Amino acid sequence: NHYMDYSWQKKFFYTAYVTGSDTWSNTTLSKFGGELASTLKSGAMILDVGCGRGKFAFELANGSFRVIGLDYIKEIIDRDNAEVRNRKLETKVRFMVGDIFNVPLTDQSFDAVTDIGLLQHIHPEDWSEYRNEVSRVLKKGGYFFVVAFSKDTNKYLTFNPKASAVSDFEHENVFHHF
Repeated sequence: NHYMDYSWQKKFFYTAYVTGSDTWSNTTLSKFGGELASTLKSGAMILDVGCGRGKFAFELANGSFRVIGLDYIKEIIDRDNAEVRNRKLETKVRFMVGDIFNVPLTDQSFDAVTDIGLLQHIHPEDWSEYRNEVSRVLKKGGYFFVVAFSKDTNKYLTFNPKASAVSDFEHENVFHHF
């Protein structure tokens, strides 16, 4: 089992979603959706891990895909599911509470797994568990699509990943890997 303590991080993300200070949720994702859409067949099942406000999951569901969004913040999942009902997308997308280290879904059930900004917050010691769960739920020959911080970044908050000898940075009890 994973041994890093993510409770402080969870507290940070909970607070951000509840107060609306989750500025990352405003990121434009259509470019990523287009890349993925060109590789998957219509009706493909996609698992979006660390889905947050569900922006990417909704974008995929508005296309020809069926999506399950997974996040460990119950309050944001509840909001996402209310939005599913508002948009009348019940047959295309749903959201559920879950943890990337113990995904509550069946083996080999997804054509693709997407991760927009989750892996970068997982300690490298836990990457093998992350990889094991993603591999477990992904169909043979399925796609894994990840968007994460780059070491080529010149400035992120008070950190300059490109000029630094290290790839890890912690800010407000949140781990960031570049």
